[in-house]
Amino acid sequence: MNTSLPALNSMKPHRTNVLLNLATSIRASQTTKPNQNVQNFIDARLVKTGFDLSTCRSNFLVESLVKRGELSEARKMFDQMPNRNTVSTNMIISGYVKSGNLASARELFDGMVERTSVSWTILIGAYSRRNHFREAFRLFVDMRRGGFDPDYVTFATLLSGCNDLDTANEVIQVHANIVKFGYNSALVVCNSLVDSYCKIRRLDLACRIFKEMPEKDSISFNALITGHAKVGLNKKAIRLFIEMQHLGYKPSDFTFAAALSAGIGFGDIALGQLIHAFVVKSNFVGNVFVGNALLDFYSKHDSVVEARKLFDEMPEVDGISYNVIITCYAWSGLHKESLKLFRELHFTRFDRRQFPFPTLLSIVANMVELEIGRQVHTQTIVTTANSEVQVGNSLVDMYAKCGKFEEARKIFATLSHKSGVPWTAMISAS
Repeated sequence: MNTSLPALNSMKPHRTNVLLNLATSIRASQTTKPNQNVQNFIDARLVKTGFDLSTCRSNFLVESLVKRGELSEARKMFDQMPNRNTVSTNMIISGYVKSGNLASARELFDGMVERTSVSWTILIGAYSRRNHFREAFRLFVDMRRGGFDPDYVTFATLLSGCNDLDTANEVIQVHANIVKFGYNSALVVCNSLVDSYCKIRRLDLACRIFKEMPEKDSISFNALITGHAKVGLNKKAIRLFIEMQHLGYKPSDFTFAAALSAGIGFGDIALGQLIHAFVVKSNFVGNVFVGNALLDFYSKHDSVVEARKLFDEMPEVDGISYNVIITCYAWSGLHKESLKLFRELHFTRFDRRQFPFPTLLSIVANMVELEIGRQVHTQTIVTTANSEVQVGNSLVDMYAKCGKFEEARKIFATLSHKSGVPWTAMISAS
């Protein structure tokens, strides 16, 4: 820059002005012409796609309201929009789904003149998350009949709702579509398939997919470990857990829970202690989900001392933690300690509907403590837990063992499902 200044200064004034004007006009032509072309292109696209700036602004506001949970205000703005599009409708449907209002979401979806693959996927996900897999699958079939192509999100979302053993045919059909559309190498889809096949007890297919996966992660291993543990193939589950560590995959809370579940089936306390040490090493000791899995492991091995030590050292406990430790004491015949913990549980803010009423009623029945039993019965009525089959059966057993046959008979008559427990109690009482 400095070297060119003397040259310009040495020129005559009129020559300098000409050059400067020429340079300015060249710059102007270089900057304005492309901008003009871009503007013309944008204008053409706006006309072609029917883009409406007011609709775009309204969509932004609707999205903001939905994200803040102000769904009624979002719907009001949506209804007032002069030019709605599929983006607008999808946002409201998504808002209804997240708020649990599936009926309104479905009504809005059914009224759509134009839908996209996103519209279908949102509603499929809504039914899948509520474990209505068959309805989600019906929507998927309608989606394909309508000429809409699913993507990897559609497949993963659909499979997430597969929990029933009798949905094997549907899962296999979804698998065929996954191969057809070329998503059989996508990690999230493969993980969903492994998990689904494990849930329908087709471990042969789950293992085949797992083996052929070009890429795996902790979720892949978690699904297969859990699948094997649930059907009692505990050795295979533990082998997968060990293989996972050797390959360098980081365990998650679900990994430890699955491994501990398999460890319970092993009946080996030493294995659980090794996993416990690994939990501490991996900094999961503060995770309440893992802590509860460890509590359950020690409880199922009648290790009351280890269970109580763990319970007292857990930085966070929840209602499940209390349920497990109360049951642990009850199984060991330490009824007074169970009742003491149950009274302590009353001073927490945990959901009372999840209290271990069957365990408490069983303790009361064995201790023949009618007054305590009636107090527990009152709590089951207040929390509506008395309508649960297991609680109802336990109430019949408790009253029968406490010699109150008329109360036992009245509750027995109201039971929707009668297991061997109430029948045995009534036969013994007669």
